[in-house]
Amino acid sequence: WQIEAKEAAAVWRAAHQVAQAQIKVLDQLITVLFLTSGFEIEHAHIHVVPRIAGDGHANFIKKDNIKQLAELEMKQISQKIFNQTRGGVS
Repeated sequence: WQIEAKEAAAVWRAAHQVAQAQIKVLDQLITVLFLTSGFEIEHAHIHVVPRIAGDGHANFIKKDNIKQLAELEMKQISQKIFNQTRGGVS
């Protein structure tokens, strides 16, 4: 809660842009889960987590059930998401 409202709105707009890009890139996506954090790292941040039918996570992400991707596949997906945000989020 130490972030100004104007800055928080900008962060959420960026999270929304990333979510929209994930929806386009990951065509099996059913929803996106937003997790706001600030305990592990001393700054406000949002995790934008893609959800796919049957991923086994229910309402919250189970850390022991996270799908592991090869580094190259992860880089390719992240580049596609980056490209969908027109080269970056604003």
